[in-house]
Amino acid sequence: MKDWRVLNKEKHASYMKYYCRKNREHINIMQRVHRIKRLYGLTDIQYQELLKSQNGGCGICGKIKKKYNLSVDHDHKTGKIRGLLCSPCNRALGILGDSSEALQKVLRYLNNLGGFNG
Repeated sequence: MKDWRVLNKEKHASYMKYYCRKNREHINIMQRVHRIKRLYGLTDIQYQELLKSQNGGCGICGKIKKKYNLSVDHDHKTGKIRGLLCSPCNRALGILGDSSEALQKVLRYLNNLGGFNG
C-alpha cells in the first residue's frame, strides 16, 4: 500500500480529501480522543466513565452536551482531573482562578443585591 501511495500521490491525495469530507465528524471525534489522551492521560473509556458519573452533563451546571463537547477540568498545579465541564462553566472557573474564596465573594455579592437607588 505504501508503494502505491508513493507512485500515486495525486490519486491518494484526492481520495484522502474525499474521505475527510465524508467522515469529518468521526475524524473530529478521534482527534479529540487522541488530544485528551495526550494532554491528560485520560483514555476514551475513562472519559466515558467520568461522563457517566456526571449523568452525561457538565459537572457544575449539569447541562447535557454532545459527546466529547465537555472540557476536561484539572488542577493546574497537580494535574489531577476534577471532572468534565461545559465551556461557560470552565471559563468561569478559569476567570475566578480556581479560587473558592473568589466564588464566595461572587455569592455574597449576588445574595446582597438590593438594587441601586441612586
